[in-house]
Amino acid sequence: MEWSKLKNIILLMLVAVNVFLLILVVYRQRQTVQLEAMAREDVVEVLHKNGIAMDPNSLPRNETFGNLKIQWDPLQARRVAEAALGYVTEETLGSIIKYKSEKGTANFQGNGPFSIMFNTGESMPSEQEKTHRRDALLHQMKLETEDGWSRVEDGETVVYSARQQVDGVILFNCVVTVTYVNHCLASIEGTCLMGTVDRSAGQQMPLSAFTALVRLIQYESGHGAQSSEIQSIQTGCLLPAALTDVVQLEPVWSIVTDRRMYYVHEETGVVIEAEKQKQISNS
Repeated sequence: MEWSKLKNIILLMLVAVNVFLLILVVYRQRQTVQLEAMAREDVVEVLHKNGIAMDPNSLPRNETFGNLKIQWDPLQARRVAEAALGYVTEETLGSIIKYKSEKGTANFQGNGPFSIMFNTGESMPSEQEKTHRRDALLHQMKLETEDGWSRVEDGETVVYSARQQVDGVILFNCVVTVTYVNHCLASIEGTCLMGTVDRSAGQQMPLSAFTALVRLIQYESGHGAQSSEIQSIQTGCLLPAALTDVVQLEPVWSIVTDRRMYYVHEETGVVIEAEKQKQISNS
């Protein structure tokens, strides 16, 4: 057989294999879409039977980001302080590291709360100036937050708040607040999780959204409560109440109903009301 004919046969075989693989991929994608649609219908049906309404399009896909572990790095805390205050001097008072400069003072407590207090600076009377300064400063500090900011104004004080993120994952019980007084930046407060992020810890498939919703139904039934609507459901993490130099974040589903917010732990399936979780974190 001539080499040219053999080459053409080989090429045709390769094309046939590629076409087969493409068909297989398309088939599996369609099968996945169909299974997801069926799962959404099942969720809505189960909720409906329990008197709970939910938009099927609000049901998210399962996410596998693994458990997040953060190793505290004091050098990064200093970089954060210098990003906000410029050159600083450092003083350690027990578990608190205090940084000072001409621009203000910063207090850090390991993988825990931090506060940066600014001396009176440049006046920023417009809303655009305030939000631009806020976003630019948090970017310099490498402090992640979700996109949605709340705004509360009380006289000459304006407070912006948003939930923190680590490596793109929302921390439901960690909030950053940026405060302006008399149009001047006064303070930034939040939780300092500055260090090495390890996503390899505890890699396992999380609890599905469907199972999380079933656990919620069981919880409300057992506690004599009854929601009538699921308003939102999303994945994220909780910061544990006990903080050490190595912090293991807790992956959860956050479910908001017309009555209250719940967390469903993705590893154990345990349901806890967000308000009770807040009391545990503050204790």
